[in-house]
Amino acid sequence: MATEPTSGMTRLKLPLFVIIGLVVGFLAGFIVQYSRTSDYSDLKKQQRLLQLCDELVQAHLQVMNKNFGQAQAHSTKFFNDLRAIVVSTKDEDLKNKLWPFLQRRDAITTALTQASPAAEKELRDLLNEVLQTARTQSP
Repeated sequence: MATEPTSGMTRLKLPLFVIIGLVVGFLAGFIVQYSRTSDYSDLKKQQRLLQLCDELVQAHLQVMNKNFGQAQAHSTKFFNDLRAIVVSTKDEDLKNKLWPFLQRRDAITTALTQASPAAEKELRDLLNEVLQTARTQSP
């Protein structure tokens, strides 16, 4: 029984297929991991926005209970956290959506300081808008 000599071309094919397989496997793993990272980032954004909504809900509840001091504390935390998000995000679309909310700080703070009934409507309107923004950030 004679064995056929293997040609140089056949000997090159096996390592070439192994290298191609490794590259394809690496790229597939990279793409899967990248998509998970992107999804995670979107979830973190949405979580931060929902935490903001929680502060607004707390402020709104305090206004409804005529506890304007506590409402102001929640409002201050909301606006400080909102500013932190606007400053730190690289997402220009999100930044543009959140910036107008920051511009309402003085009016809401004044209404809370004066224990004005208008504070309830201001907070409710702001909450609805922030919730809508959070919904659009859903992954």
